[in-house]
Amino acid sequence: MVGGVVVLVIVVLIGGALVFGMNRGGQTEPEATAVRMETGQGQMADMFSGDEGGEVVQARIIEVEGGSYYFEPNVIRVSAGERVRIVLNSVDMMHDFVIDELGVRMAVVQAGQSGTVEFVVDEAGEYEFYCSVNNHRAQGMVGTLIVE
Repeated sequence: MVGGVVVLVIVVLIGGALVFGMNRGGQTEPEATAVRMETGQGQMADMFSGDEGGEVVQARIIEVEGGSYYFEPNVIRVSAGERVRIVLNSVDMMHDFVIDELGVRMAVVQAGQSGTVEFVVDEAGEYEFYCSVNNHRAQGMVGTLIVE
């Protein structure tokens, strides 16, 4: 009896590990390791491995504060082709970070919490970002992403 329970527990653990280790396509996700580093401009960046081909992809981290109808900073400058990770720190209320033209949409972040979204912009230009929660955009919670 005890041996059967042990075997059942092992089968459940292995099955769970297989299910949680698979994505929807039935393939296992590559593991990503992160190393924080400081760039020459004093901003933090992450280095991630685990992309196809084992390439190391660097993401520049940009911290943005979201408060009562503002983003700080409200102008963000990046280089075309650069991988960018926005970390939104919501100091009050619920906020998110959206750039329609780029298909960027962060999940809503609760007050006192942080959320992230990562993307790459290949084309230079100016893109409006905003908070889509309630009437925050109309109240002035907007900014500009400048891609050079």
